Amino acid sequence: MTTNNRPNILHIMVDQMRYDVLGVNGSPICRTPTLDRLAHEGINYAETYTPAGICSPARASMVTGRYSHNHGIYNNCHMDDSILVELPPDELTYSELLNGIGYRLGHVGKWHIGRENGPKTRGFHDVGAQGIADYRRGLGLPLRPPTPPDAVYATYPNEKFLISGTEQLPEEGNLMYYFAEEGIRLLREYEDKQPFYLRVDFNGPHHPYVVPEPWASLYDPQQIPPWPNFYDSLENKPEVHTRHKYHRGVQDLTWEDWQPAVAKYFGYVSFLDALFAKLLQTLDDLGIRDDTLVIFNTDHGDFTGSHGQFNKGPLLYQEVYHIPMLMRWPGQIPAGTTTTHFTSLIDIMPTILQATDLPIPENLDGKALQPLWKDPQHAAWRDVMGCEFHADECGMFSSRLIRHKHYKFVYNPHASDELYDLERDPAELDNRFNDPAYAEIRHDLQRRLLVWMNETTDPWRHWAAKWLPLT
Repeated sequence: MTTNNRPNILHIMVDQMRYDVLGVNGSPICRTPTLDRLAHEGINYAETYTPAGICSPARASMVTGRYSHNHGIYNNCHMDDSILVELPPDELTYSELLNGIGYRLGHVGKWHIGRENGPKTRGFHDVGAQGIADYRRGLGLPLRPPTPPDAVYATYPNEKFLISGTEQLPEEGNLMYYFAEEGIRLLREYEDKQPFYLRVDFNGPHHPYVVPEPWASLYDPQQIPPWPNFYDSLENKPEVHTRHKYHRGVQDLTWEDWQPAVAKYFGYVSFLDALFAKLLQTLDDLGIRDDTLVIFNTDHGDFTGSHGQFNKGPLLYQEVYHIPMLMRWPGQIPAGTTTTHFTSLIDIMPTILQATDLPIPENLDGKALQPLWKDPQHAAWRDVMGCEFHADECGMFSSRLIRHKHYKFVYNPHASDELYDLERDPAELDNRFNDPAYAEIRHDLQRRLLVWMNETTDPWRHWAAKWLPLT
């Protein structure tokens, strides 16, 4: 049992999972029984957004509760063009605060918030999954799986890039399986070290979508219809949308080319879902289910062929920015709750602090989510959501996104802007920015964007104010 009514926290995180692959979020094909059950036992945040559609900035925002333009991690920290390679030491994370009140902290899997400074520099005591080579050697398996025989590649004039395939190892030799086993080991170790915070952070379903059997063959590629926007002509959209297909080497892929890759992505998601079930069952086996706040989220989404695109990048479409997030805490979060208010990864930090009776710093951009537990339609909640993008391995290209009601505005200072009516056009095929029928809506969204930029001290706000409506 925990002390002082502070919960244990099991935080399950993934990398690059789309919102629409969860059954509870409407997927007609991909099967996610564990996540669906978790949603039914807790709360489904149905309008959650990543603050930035790329790994390091999103992850840094999650642990600090602050936007990229405030914590300083603008792009991925492992690249040659990284603006910062480490989260600044004066940026406070929730793990450091939990450490200060006696929590035992463990981390398994992906970190990606610094090149050298890992979880132990931010208050974690235990870091699991440090020896995949020894683990595979103990199972009598090769340390590096052979190239998949059914590999799908992105192609360039001078090389090719693996998108998907079947892993030539049994599932227990897969890295994600190893992460789950390490998470279970730490959960059992923490039985007498409560309260604890354990984050099990899976690399998948990030590409390459290489998964073992039986998951690789779980979905028949020929039974997967094209995404509603796969055949997007990209007409009346920024040129970068067309160029990005070439940057990713997928400009010539047909839907028949994409089908096996999407099938592997779905298989990857279902494989992970089965691993989540093992983690949640361990809470039950230890008798600590009711004492544990479970958090599930991804850092951002994935195109997986939507709009004909691969991976993510300077395109702020829903497939990348609209993400799944679930929480369960028996006795605190009413089962079967869904909220359609705008929420974000920046809200996880203050939510954890409030759940553990810690004061919430005044400089956070995020909000504690507890009011939505009691009233999912809480009247005083935010009515706009802002997001940003600054750079990936293709160099610097900054954009901003604002959501209000069912409208979405993307501000591209170095390209043409975008406006989508998600009620009429959920696939984001029609850019309405220059449509006279949307002139008042465009004006309102531009004004709301500038308000958000001012409220969050976005350094671009001074330049934006020269162009965006002030009133």
